[in-house]
Amino acid sequence: MKYAVLLLILLSSHLGFGQSGESLRWTEPFGRATIFTARADTTLRLEISLSNPEAAEQATIQLIRNGQKYAGSGQKRMGEEKLPKAEGQTVVLTKRVPLAEGDNTWQAEVTTPEGVKMRSPLLRIVRRVRKPNLYLLCVGVPYNLRYTRRDAQAIFNRFKTQEGHLFGKVEGKLLVCAQDTRYSPLGQTLSDLQREEMTEEDVLILFFSSHGTPSSLEGKDFGLVSNDASFGVRDERYVLLLYQKDIISNIENLPCKRIVLLDACHSGAAGGEKKWIGTLLEAQNIVAQTPSGLVTITSSSGSESSWEHPTWQQGAFTFALLEGLAGRADVAERGRKKDGIITVGELSQHVQNRVPHLVDSVFQESQHPRVYNPSALDYPIFNYKMKEKEVPLTTPVCAESEEKPSSGRKMAVLGLLPGSSSEMDRQLTEKVTESLRRSFSDYGVEEGKEKLIRDGTVIAIIDGYPPKSRGLANEFGVDCFCFVTRATSAYSQDATTRKWRAEVKFRLYFVSAHSQEILADRELTETGVGIDRAAAESAGIAAICQKIRNAKIVLKPMIPTTRN
Repeated sequence: MKYAVLLLILLSSHLGFGQSGESLRWTEPFGRATIFTARADTTLRLEISLSNPEAAEQATIQLIRNGQKYAGSGQKRMGEEKLPKAEGQTVVLTKRVPLAEGDNTWQAEVTTPEGVKMRSPLLRIVRRVRKPNLYLLCVGVPYNLRYTRRDAQAIFNRFKTQEGHLFGKVEGKLLVCAQDTRYSPLGQTLSDLQREEMTEEDVLILFFSSHGTPSSLEGKDFGLVSNDASFGVRDERYVLLLYQKDIISNIENLPCKRIVLLDACHSGAAGGEKKWIGTLLEAQNIVAQTPSGLVTITSSSGSESSWEHPTWQQGAFTFALLEGLAGRADVAERGRKKDGIITVGELSQHVQNRVPHLVDSVFQESQHPRVYNPSALDYPIFNYKMKEKEVPLTTPVCAESEEKPSSGRKMAVLGLLPGSSSEMDRQLTEKVTESLRRSFSDYGVEEGKEKLIRDGTVIAIIDGYPPKSRGLANEFGVDCFCFVTRATSAYSQDATTRKWRAEVKFRLYFVSAHSQEILADRELTETGVGIDRAAAESAGIAAICQKIRNAKIVLKPMIPTTRN
């Protein structure tokens, strides 16, 4: 099946052209300025929104490729043509265009009879002719489970053997250590997938082995338990990696083929039984909402348990996956020998057939994996006859922190902001507090302690004159403070687009409540763009808060002093 890249251009206009507020810009579905593909052509789809369609009847549109007017095939006037007739206030123009190997930059230019021109920003399409690449993210959360690390490592090592054979490159991450499998690092790793230069020919495989539970945090969703649980964190907001919100939302718009493998269970009872936390049927209804073009395979169905056994040294689900990739999933077509290639469909079918037999033979119980493949996709993912030597399974070397988990510690956030009594700055403090809860998920992060601002203690600490005789930890019942300061935003307006830009600057001071020592300070600057100053500043603040959520801020060890 061939996939066309649809590039949408929205041209906002109050025709006649050239008036204030008019613009041409690239929009959905990709939301990115550079697209990578291996295909020889693509489809450009232009959507032009008009406030006065009749005034645009004499306007023309021209595509520009690599700085030159695009002539197309047999076109006159270098491909310039009149706008099609509007339907309502929208004109739609669709063009199939060839792509040269390498860079292809495109613009759309609209011209009025008076010669007024408007151009869209550049869109870059890079065509690469090569073998497809495979991207892996294999996660084994070690919290209270026996084989999760081994499961993730085995799947990662097996697919790495395909480098230079079925796939050009096989790259990715294996996350099995305590710190790497916490909520914040996992969320950042998933977000980083959007920065990879994947094409529609490439394949992305995500494998998760962990506890699982239904969640109502963001409406109905399904959550994978991160390793924050082993640090004593119990708040779902800072423990659960949500299937729809955190996983699917980060990969659903990627151009590549995507496979999600979920071995979500908990250690449950003795004897190898592993149950899903909560109602598995509800969780699988959520997983069933998997978007078209994406395949998800889960380890069991309905209210069944998932099982593991020392004989397999893995869960039954992972064991069957590895068997299938070793060749057992290869199905010979009628009159032909096995071809050595494992496809998505073959692997899915093997797992569905094999897991029930494995579990029944050892435990006399039922376990039936489920496959969610809305588009009925089937393509090769493994060549078991042509592969590199597989790396043996070893015990992972994890550079775990020497410091004990800091669960039970409390952090108080104070907003020392311009006009700190204003409603706006109170809301900003709330936003920063929420972001810090994500970044410091093993702390109890709360607002308050404004008394320290009113009596000048905060300023004294920042200026290097802390009140040494004052026991802040006992007085306020916290271990550390975060003082949030914000400089007055600087504004500018683009003369062409008339959009406003706001440079927003925050500084965060982390201070020990025991010693009043500054444990860390971080200055963050972002620029927001909007239709007015307020919108630009809001965009900048949102970017700052996102940066705080993703920041890896390391605090010095906090050693309580004897006076506290």
